[in-house]
Amino acid sequence: MNKSRICILLALIVSCLIFTSCNTEADDGNESVLRGEVDGNQTVRVIMPYIYYATSQQGNQQRLNDFEGKINTELVKNLPTDSNINFKVVEMNISSLEDYIEKRNNLLMQDDTPELVCTYNGDYQKESLLNSGAVVDVSSKLNNYQNVYDNFKESYYLPILLKYTGIIVDTNQLSIENMECPPMNWTRLDYRNINDQWLKKHPQPLSIEVFRDMVFREFSSEKLIDADGKVGFSTNAVLNHYKSLTKEIFSKDYTISNDIINHYSIDESKGKDILDSSTSEITIGKNIDKQISYTYADSWYLPYTINILNPLSVYKEIFMTDYVVRPNVILDEPGISLGFLVTANGKNQLAAVKVIDTLLSDESQMDFYKGLYWSPISKAVENQVEDYNLEYFEKYNIDPESMNLYELRNKAIDVVNGEGIYNDQLSIAETKARDVFSSSLYGFIITRPEANDEEILLQLKKLEDSFNLEVSEK
Repeated sequence: MNKSRICILLALIVSCLIFTSCNTEADDGNESVLRGEVDGNQTVRVIMPYIYYATSQQGNQQRLNDFEGKINTELVKNLPTDSNINFKVVEMNISSLEDYIEKRNNLLMQDDTPELVCTYNGDYQKESLLNSGAVVDVSSKLNNYQNVYDNFKESYYLPILLKYTGIIVDTNQLSIENMECPPMNWTRLDYRNINDQWLKKHPQPLSIEVFRDMVFREFSSEKLIDADGKVGFSTNAVLNHYKSLTKEIFSKDYTISNDIINHYSIDESKGKDILDSSTSEITIGKNIDKQISYTYADSWYLPYTINILNPLSVYKEIFMTDYVVRPNVILDEPGISLGFLVTANGKNQLAAVKVIDTLLSDESQMDFYKGLYWSPISKAVENQVEDYNLEYFEKYNIDPESMNLYELRNKAIDVVNGEGIYNDQLSIAETKARDVFSSSLYGFIITRPEANDEEILLQLKKLEDSFNLEVSEK
């Protein structure tokens, strides 16, 4: 009897172990099994970043078409002949950033969602998608993911392209004002010193981008985020910083467009809370700012950046000019990657993974490099890049050293590899807090310079509560 009981008990234990093992394998399989097919005709749909939909309708469509066409060209060229995958950009008509987020999230809640979300490193919105379970981690399914620069690997996010921005400096403008050109190893402090000197002679329109830089500089020695990720805006210290910003804004160094003041004044006269439209104000501010009668002929650097990871791009931009290029010490993340998130409910996940793996192949990475705008994010093609550069410069008898082309690229590569950081490195949360501060209070600060402490603290408290509510809901 005892033997029988022992045998039965052992049998039950073995059965449980087998059942548990099978369940474990099934669970692991469920986590890793992807939907769809690779062979035959497949369509992979992608939701693009907000900025691709936010431009004018004509420019918007052209930009989307160009991106879609370039990816499909790479797929046709580098996929096996038995795979026919069509890369399709999802069309979306939006009125604001909030509208974009709402429509994107609605798409991702469907049973059959677009397979990919295109985004950038440092995009704050990625975190909400991860926390909601809207995307899946498929990095282990990619053969070429191992070649991505380690500094740009993130959970779930699969980068395919990279650029490291440089600033185009107009040495002629500086020489006219008897100002020296910044050295190659300049810092953010050097930039601000030069800019402060320039503003004394050339007052600058107070765009929202300029205000953002002022905010980051004002809080350079102050942390807004605590250990729990919460923000503290409604403090006396922040109030003092706010007053300091107000004083600087209304100095003779800056001009404020009447169009911008009228826009925010109209909002306030209608009883509209500044914080209710903080995200859309960024776009509105940029559009209005374009109407200001101010040209970058009045500035010491050009209003756009250039990818210094690509010496050919730099050469074509500054050849036969008075321009020089320096590493970007203004941005907190001068290394910018473009990549994808794979959605949890896309019906063609396997095809989506194949698309990303193909775009990370050596062939596609070099094709993108030759297009000048982006650079490879795969370290596997570094030697091919060097050979291509050398061949080009020899063919056209160009001395790259005369324009510091290689030095610029090497400095950028150092940063890409996590070395030689130029800027104050801020956490994503800290950067977001400063961005929210600048975008949300831009309208209030330029229309209410006479606001008293109580009114200012009320606005800061509203902003603080809104920010922390979002943090607590994650």
